[in-house]
Amino acid sequence: MEHVFFRTAMGRMAVAWTDRGLCEVLLPGEKRAPAGGPGRPTAPVRSAVRLIQDWARGRRADLSGVPLDLRASSFARRLYAAARRIPQGHTLTYGDLARRIGRPGAARAVGTALGKNPVPLIVPCHRVVPASGRLGGFSAAAGVPLKAAMLELEARSVSPVARTTRSR
Repeated sequence: MEHVFFRTAMGRMAVAWTDRGLCEVLLPGEKRAPAGGPGRPTAPVRSAVRLIQDWARGRRADLSGVPLDLRASSFARRLYAAARRIPQGHTLTYGDLARRIGRPGAARAVGTALGKNPVPLIVPCHRVVPASGRLGGFSAAAGVPLKAAMLELEARSVSPVARTTRSR
């Protein structure tokens, strides 16, 4: 496992990877180093870094194809795959996401699993919000203010106001 730090318009970030894909993303404000030692990014990692930098500049950036190497339960894998399908500029509630993976009533388990998400932004946990509409529940070092900034950045990239996508 290797990692690299890089600059974005939002601040310093880092990614760690294996030969299978990204396994960790550090958002701005993180004070620790990612797993592994410093390394020379492969072509897929360089591509992911460019997409992240584009995203941080407020551009539309499709991160759904970035290869991942995650050690997670089957529940978390299904959840992360579903979260990756939430479009940039949209949000879902924890309950909506639980229903999308066939686990209605598992909103708290969804929140717990998203709180352990090792690749935030690539698995866009910031796009998942409580039913109340408030922005609580973001475990990144910079906390809820970073979540709000990320959602605002995405909203500007697609429209004047972020849309809420709800399951029907």
